[in-house]
Amino acid sequence: MQTVTVQTSPPYPVHIGPGLLERAGELIAGVTGSRTCAVITDTTVEKLYAAAVCRSLQEAGFQVCLRAFPAGERHKNLTTYAGILEFFAQSRLTRSDLVLALGGGVTGDMAGFAAATLLRGKHKPEYTPHADCGDNVIVINASKATLSGKKLEQKMYRTHSGWVGGLKETKYKDMMEKKPELAMRVAVRGMMPRNVVTKDSLKRLHIYAGDTHEHQAQKPELYAAE
Repeated sequence: MQTVTVQTSPPYPVHIGPGLLERAGELIAGVTGSRTCAVITDTTVEKLYAAAVCRSLQEAGFQVCLRAFPAGERHKNLTTYAGILEFFAQSRLTRSDLVLALGGGVTGDMAGFAAATLLRGKHKPEYTPHADCGDNVIVINASKATLSGKKLEQKMYRTHSGWVGGLKETKYKDMMEKKPELAMRVAVRGMMPRNVVTKDSLKRLHIYAGDTHEHQAQKPELYAAE
């Protein structure tokens, strides 16, 4: 296995080599104190890689639960989203558990949507719209998120100073290369309401481009999104 360190803030390693799926449990165990892992994936990736990843996680001491939704862009909908939230509830996940996203494209989109839900606490029975009752959320591997179709080239991030000629446009491709953390934060922010509760909730969102983070002392739990 070769490791390339990408110099961002903070820097993160990219592992390259054969057999990495079989070492997933070992690598993930090194960045979290949790031992409960929910794996989210689609049916195509499930057939190819889920068994190897789940076996590796179990050998590393994780309690693993798996949720696979139908593959394809047309399944990026509220039915799939509701199924993932129901899966979280049935698995009795807590804020210290891990969520693992296995795959890209639609899987990454659903993972971001689920992260927004966890921030607001909508998966909890005591959820109240005007109250901030969500969890802290740590997102890793933001640089590996993918967009469906031609969005990487066509989607733009726009800001305006409020002055004449103050419009600034940035392609998502450029943002993902330079600031993947900001791209993920913008995506999650767009899925949340425009109010004071969201402003407070986003303070509990921690995003990292690589597979390492600075919150080991809090013993976060894994949510896996495929």
